Amino acid sequence: MAAAPVAAAGPGAAPWAPKAEAISAIVDMLRKAVSQDPAQMSEAMGTLQTWESSPEFVNHLSFVLVKCPPELVPIRDVAGGTLTGIISRKAQNFTSESLVPAKQLLLSGIASSEESVRNFCANNVAALTRVLVRRERNERSNLAEGAPIPQAIRAWPELISTVMGGLGSDSAIVRQGCVRLASQLVEDVPSWVSEQGPDVLDGFLTRLYQAAEADPGSNIRYAVSALEKVALMSPEEAPPALLAGLDRWVNLLQAAVKGAPEPRVRSTAMQTVSQLVANHGDHMAPHMARVVELAFSAADDKSSLVSGSAVDFWIYFTGWVSDRDEPVDDGPGREAVGSLKAAHARFTVPLLPRLLPLLVAKLKLLPEDSSIVDVDDDGGGGVASAGEAKAEGAWAADGDQAFFFGTLTPRVAASDALQNIAKCIGDPVAEQLWPVVTRLLSDVRPETWESVEAGLLIIDTTMEGCFDWYKTRIASLIPVACDMATNSTRPVLRVSAFGVLHRAAPVLASLDDAAVVRVLGAIMGGCKNGNVHVQGRAVQALNNSLRELAMVDRLNAEWASSAALGLAAALPSLGVQGRTQACVFFAMLSEVLDPSELVPVTGPVLSSLLEWWSRRPEGGARESDTSVLAILEAANELVMNAPAASAAFAPVMMSRCMNLIRNTKIVFMAADHAGESPAGVFNAGMAFELVGNCLCAMPEAASREFVSKSSILEDIAFFVRSSHDTDVVESAIGTLCECGTQAPAEAVPAILGLWRDVVCYVHPDYAGAAGQAAWMLATMIKSARGALPAELLAVTSERVAKVFGGAFDRDGKGSTGMSAEQLSNVGLLGARIALAAPDAARVWVAHEPALVNWLASSVMNHDLSEKLEVVQTISAVISANPAIVRTPRIVQASSAAVASFAGIAKPSDPPEALAAIRTCCATIMSTIRSQLSEAEWSVEAASVNGKKLKQRVNTVTGTVVFPPA
Repeated sequence: MAAAPVAAAGPGAAPWAPKAEAISAIVDMLRKAVSQDPAQMSEAMGTLQTWESSPEFVNHLSFVLVKCPPELVPIRDVAGGTLTGIISRKAQNFTSESLVPAKQLLLSGIASSEESVRNFCANNVAALTRVLVRRERNERSNLAEGAPIPQAIRAWPELISTVMGGLGSDSAIVRQGCVRLASQLVEDVPSWVSEQGPDVLDGFLTRLYQAAEADPGSNIRYAVSALEKVALMSPEEAPPALLAGLDRWVNLLQAAVKGAPEPRVRSTAMQTVSQLVANHGDHMAPHMARVVELAFSAADDKSSLVSGSAVDFWIYFTGWVSDRDEPVDDGPGREAVGSLKAAHARFTVPLLPRLLPLLVAKLKLLPEDSSIVDVDDDGGGGVASAGEAKAEGAWAADGDQAFFFGTLTPRVAASDALQNIAKCIGDPVAEQLWPVVTRLLSDVRPETWESVEAGLLIIDTTMEGCFDWYKTRIASLIPVACDMATNSTRPVLRVSAFGVLHRAAPVLASLDDAAVVRVLGAIMGGCKNGNVHVQGRAVQALNNSLRELAMVDRLNAEWASSAALGLAAALPSLGVQGRTQACVFFAMLSEVLDPSELVPVTGPVLSSLLEWWSRRPEGGARESDTSVLAILEAANELVMNAPAASAAFAPVMMSRCMNLIRNTKIVFMAADHAGESPAGVFNAGMAFELVGNCLCAMPEAASREFVSKSSILEDIAFFVRSSHDTDVVESAIGTLCECGTQAPAEAVPAILGLWRDVVCYVHPDYAGAAGQAAWMLATMIKSARGALPAELLAVTSERVAKVFGGAFDRDGKGSTGMSAEQLSNVGLLGARIALAAPDAARVWVAHEPALVNWLASSVMNHDLSEKLEVVQTISAVISANPAIVRTPRIVQASSAAVASFAGIAKPSDPPEALAAIRTCCATIMSTIRSQLSEAEWSVEAASVNGKKLKQRVNTVTGTVVFPPA
């Protein structure tokens, strides 16, 4: 193999000049790379790969691209493509200074008289800018906050001024090259362009518009491409030139949709109109009538790509209003949103007579949809669910779409648009479509299957938004849907039929048992169908049907158990969609079956899940896929709700979980995630949760052996200290708590080592992890029985004081931003500190705001044993510090706590617990009574809390009188 012909210039070297021998060697290798001789091609590829690690090779390759004589055009084109690949793969390893010659050459090539050179140079400048911007941002993240950005790490300071100057050049060639480059920079690094100054992005847009206006044939596609990216910006981020110039931009897009020769440009222009409506609908309101007419006309474009984008417009047209959240509180904001939605409906309803026939017509299956029609029930097929076109093969998470496709066809857009319009407008949509539906479903024969499918698809896509209108009519269509779901040989028709059964689930409970059995039978048949998309939609219909039946106590446990066992047996033959939906069903079983009914199905279901999981590849990105997540969620629910029936499967599940955690940890350690967790870390959190549930299910000896011999404690420590994902930390801390409970001797040293880290998570910024951390600490304090080091209790008590004392006040009103459940856990933590180490608790007991908020949190616990602990603590704290109840706030908070605790008696509550609570409440009230004067006591007795206590507490003596059980 040839040696590298180039070497990097050293510091202080003379101005760069290409080496003739290097140019000759590179041209020779590029010539071999395009030869027809396999041996020469192989030699060239190997040599070029060896050279690509040198920045000087990039500089010389740039010279070949820009300065290559006309007779070497094929070589030049190969140089341009090779350069793009090297920049993407290797440039992050080069210093900006080492690439100065390449940067200068590529910028000069923007003005080349050769169009292909201009294009290659624009591509490579944009690619190099992406790399330099990424590096700049990484290095900026290491700077102190507010520190100036050193010139040495700035991505490419002179680039913007060069492009801005070129856009205003007198040379048409220079202008055209800069138009393409400016467009690519706005597409690839819009935020970086914005950072270069307030006028830069404005200037780019203005010049791009001027170029497109002057020479639309050459430049309109670049203006449209840049505008598409800018249209995605929020109103706060968008440059003033966008919003101030919407009229001319709409003119430009209209010209592109109607006149651009390339379908992709026309489609992009129509998509940009949609994005302007979606993200800047308020500003687009004056232009709405015009863009609506543009969408109607573009729907007739001969290109399905363009017509699909035009139909797609209607999703955004309705979405920019229907997706807007109304403020919870009444006021001007809520009134404004309501007025906007009403105005939008008034504008849209008159369009329905034109719009609905258009969308229904677009539901017709086109040649692009032929894969749907041609796949038989045994084929599975390569078609994907709606929403999958953008997800590249992943099953749509919500599963709401009722058809499958390979690309974004008009049919796809029309179905989504119907769904959105129904949600936005409601009953008028159903009223106008019902005659169409009844006509399409009036003639059910094999040769009319396309009409029948369209009718079912209309119901499927519009029922969610118009359910109240449909619910009295849909029962008449269920027999048709069952028939098509059971007997049709057309997968797409069966999918739409199951879509109707899925939507109709809420009315299932109104049918008699025979009809319900028929529907469930049809659905179970679909679950075992050979087509993966039929399976997926059928299982989804099963999930919804059983959930709705359970909600009204119509669910027969035999039906649910039979369905679970049937799905477990069919799981190996289901496609990914069906298996994922089946996992949703398995996870739901604990909601619809009693524990005793769940036990017989748990073993077969877990066995099937583990068989599927064993077939999933391990390692890397595979650990982040949605299939693994679905398995983990289902297994967690089953193990948690049927621990005895799950115990035999626990070792295998835990082994698989540990592999997943280990692989995610490797990925985490190997990559620079700039403060973010890598893909798959959420699955690792679910794996931690499953390990914790399995520890509870296994015999104590097995749990202790697992904790002592596995790396679970080490892995928990890693994620608690390294992960930025609070969901994962919450799960890891929960599992740490289970380790400490099930295997204290083995886990306590690790817990003590992590104690301060866990205390840090008792903070409102850490969402669910805050509550879990407080719970774990409280659990360990209780189980340690006073054996914890005093300094750890002191640190923990200080955190309780901060939470309840207002240190994390979010709004100046005493709100920490933590949920009631999180605060109740922190309150329990405070109670256990006070019981275990009264001296450590003084830091917050002696602080009135902290004590008041802690007393308020005490009523949030629902568990009787926890209530008893807390009321015992209140009693102990007040008895030991009677003077604290002299302040009105403490009196009120204490009385409120007693009012809550004194009213919790239930017939099922243990008498001894109630007696203990009664005693504590009496002690609290007696202490309060002893500290107040007659006048003060009378005031308290007349307060809201006093009124609540009237039937429970003697306001003279303070004696607690419980209501009869």
